[in-house]
Amino acid sequence: MADLYSYKIKKITSQDKENILLVLQQTFYKDEPLNEYLNRERGEEIIPKDRGRTSLGAIDEELSFMAVSSSTNEIAGICLNEVYSENSAYDNHPNPVKIKRLVHRLEEESAKLVKLEYENDKVLYVKQISIKSEWRNKGIGLELLKHTRELAKEKGFSQIRSICTSAYSAKILENLGFKCVHSIKYEDYKIDGKIVFKPEFPHTHIKLMILEI
Repeated sequence: MADLYSYKIKKITSQDKENILLVLQQTFYKDEPLNEYLNRERGEEIIPKDRGRTSLGAIDEELSFMAVSSSTNEIAGICLNEVYSENSAYDNHPNPVKIKRLVHRLEEESAKLVKLEYENDKVLYVKQISIKSEWRNKGIGLELLKHTRELAKEKGFSQIRSICTSAYSAKILENLGFKCVHSIKYEDYKIDGKIVFKPEFPHTHIKLMILEI
């Protein structure tokens, strides 16, 4: 009997965009800690049909991967990657102003602590990792990142970076050799004296993760 959870890793193409958007809406925008918290605060249970569409532009760079079921071709997980730019960390969130402030704080503080110089065309940004709930804990995230690392080497990137809002994604990156160069504890990030984000445990920090190639 075939393994119901066997999968293969494939490059994402422009023809996959609508299916990728559906996965983002079914998983990332419901489960990613900051989105989950903001959805809960707004009492929003249904994800707007166009949320996440701006993320699809990364697919055109042909640097992204997906895991698909070997038996059904169902998408099990995705890893969207793009060449790093100042906007890379911002445009995948439905509440850009709140997220931008936090990300800007993280990068601003990081620049004071760690040398983060790069050539714009030599840094690869892991934009979003999302695994469907029934496919989690099967090593898919790690395999997607391994393929990303190999592609980065082939393309001559000198560094891979990612901003992790989830403890789970940060752990996967750590297992692949990424280093956390700086982090901010959510309970310490306040505006007008009020904590902005209160995600569920174990999601306690936003982290800037870097892998030198």
